Amino acid sequence: TITQRIGVSGPPVRTGIEPPWRPDHHAGMLLETYAKKKPIFDALGISVRQPHSAVLTRNQGKRQAIRYRDMEFWLDPERAMYRPHYTLEELEANPNFHYFGGFLVERIEETPSGCVVQAAPIDNPADRKHFQAKIVVIAAGAIGTARILLRSLGYYDREIPFLGKPQWLLASLHLSTLGMAGLRERLSLCQLTVSDENKGQDSHFHAGYAQIYSYKSLGLIRLLNFVPAPLPEALDLLSLVSPSLVIADIRFPALPNPDSTLKLVRDASGKEKVVIRAKDAPLDPKRREASLARVRKALRCLGLTPIKLKAMPSGSTAHYAGTVPYSPSSSEHVLSVDQNGRLHQAQHIYVADSSVFRFMPAKALALTIMANANRVGEAALKEFR
Repeated sequence: TITQRIGVSGPPVRTGIEPPWRPDHHAGMLLETYAKKKPIFDALGISVRQPHSAVLTRNQGKRQAIRYRDMEFWLDPERAMYRPHYTLEELEANPNFHYFGGFLVERIEETPSGCVVQAAPIDNPADRKHFQAKIVVIAAGAIGTARILLRSLGYYDREIPFLGKPQWLLASLHLSTLGMAGLRERLSLCQLTVSDENKGQDSHFHAGYAQIYSYKSLGLIRLLNFVPAPLPEALDLLSLVSPSLVIADIRFPALPNPDSTLKLVRDASGKEKVVIRAKDAPLDPKRREASLARVRKALRCLGLTPIKLKAMPSGSTAHYAGTVPYSPSSSEHVLSVDQNGRLHQAQHIYVADSSVFRFMPAKALALTIMANANRVGEAALKEFR
C-alpha cells in the first residue's frame, strides 16, 4: 500500500515497484564486477544490488519521472522524489482535514471523552492554543515523541530505552574510474547496497549492511583541511581524485541495552532538557567484527581501495527508536504500547513512529515505519469510529 502510494523504484521483488533507475558509472561498473565474481560473493554470503528508493521512474499523477540532474536533494521540480508534504497537500483537498502548521506541541492531557493537545506557536510561544480530539496519534520521532509523552505524564528523571544504530564510514577509491568524469546525468541518492546475508544463529543481530554513495563535488570544501598542500594545489588534487571517491555507510542492528537510555530532566528554574546516554553493546562483538570484515572484503573484491575507516560515536546516526516500545503489558517499561500502537499509560493516545520498535535492523527502515504508521492509523480509526 505504501509502496504504491509514495512511488518506489528498484529491483522488482514485489508488486507495485517501478523499474530501477539508471546507476551512475561507479554503480554500473561495480555491478558488472559483482556479476563476474558472484561465486566469491556467494561464498562470503554477501549480496550486492541496487536499493529501493522513493523516487519515480515513471510519471504518476502530477509527479513526473526523475530527470537525473544529480541534485535531487536540493532541486526536484518534477517531484520525482517523494516528500511528506505531497501527501499533506492531497489530504488538504478534503473538507474534513485541517492542518495547523508552525506549532510546537507541549503536552497532551487526557479527558474522559478524549484528549486536549496544548501547543504554542513557534513565532509567539506565549499565545498557547488548545486542540480537542477524540484520539491523538503522535509521530514526532523517537526523541520528540518521548519528550512530549514524558512531559505530559509528569515522568521526569525516569530513564526509558533508547536505540541508535552502530555506524562506520569507509572512504574508498574506485581506482578503475581514475581520470573518468563519470555520467553527467545521474541520481544523487544511494547507488548500491552491500548486505551480509549469513544466516547463522542470531545472525540478524550482527549482520552488517552498507550503502554506497558517490562523493559529490559539492562536498570538496569539507576535504580541503585534510590535504597537506596549499589551497590551489589542494583543489586541483581533489578535483582529480574526487570523481573516484566512494563512501560506504556501514550500519549494524541496534539492540536494547540498559546503558543506552533517554530521560527528561528539569532544573530548579523549570527549564527542561533531554538527556541521552547512547552506548552500543552487541550480543557478540566477535560476530559483528566478523561481519564488518566480510563487508570490507566484499568492497575490496568489488574494486574499492579503502582509504580510511571511521567508527562513528554511539547515537550519532540519524536512525533512532525504542523509546516507547511494544510490550504485552504496561509493567515492563515506563512508556509502552500494545500491538495496535495504543499507549498503555493512556486510553486515547497512539504512537505511530519508530519509538515503538524494540529492535532496529541494519537495513534502512523508513518504509517499515510508514507501513506501521498506516496500520496504527487504521487500528485507531476502527476502534473509535
